[in-house]
Amino acid sequence: MPNPGVIPTLLTTLTGYPGSTTVNNFYSLPSLLANVDEYFRGLIAHPYSGDLLVGEAPGWAGCALTGIPFTSEHVISSSPHPFLRGLHSRLAIGGNQSEPTATMVWDSIGRSSRLPAFWNAFPFHPHYSGSYRNRPPTRMEKAFGATVLGIVIHILTPGRIFAVGRTAQCTLRTHLSLAAPYIRHPSNGGRPGFLSGLAVYNVV
Repeated sequence: MPNPGVIPTLLTTLTGYPGSTTVNNFYSLPSLLANVDEYFRGLIAHPYSGDLLVGEAPGWAGCALTGIPFTSEHVISSSPHPFLRGLHSRLAIGGNQSEPTATMVWDSIGRSSRLPAFWNAFPFHPHYSGSYRNRPPTRMEKAFGATVLGIVIHILTPGRIFAVGRTAQCTLRTHLSLAAPYIRHPSNGGRPGFLSGLAVYNVV
């Protein structure tokens, strides 16, 4: 069973990570920290399917603006999925920015009652100095991300964990000794492979 009592530990761990010129810790904003709190409590109440999909890291136009992995302001405001529609009124969303990955993911889910949970191998936005463009997380960043992911797993107690992309798969294997099945990340032309992976493993 999920453990909502562990959510405060997650929130404290997220806020304690120092931001830098190449890492945006958007959870230092109380509104986004509250958003991720609502996300986990909503998942547990919905309930979610028991699947956890782990990506690489948030993008500047998606999770870095909402606090919720694999979402964007536009997706949260416009998705027909009952989970997001119910969650929307409890979230602090300041605009209508769209992100291709978030849109592809939630278009794939549609209105399915099978709702997986989402997280990232590194929960903050790693970027190049002076640019919003994502850079790969360093080994130390992935090690810290694995610590956070361990807390997320404790909260959700997922029955299955999937790696969305090779970075996530490597992090799960190296730092948590988890041999997670691989699903192609939907970015950079990966949408067909992502959809195929969801279908093969009956994720949605």
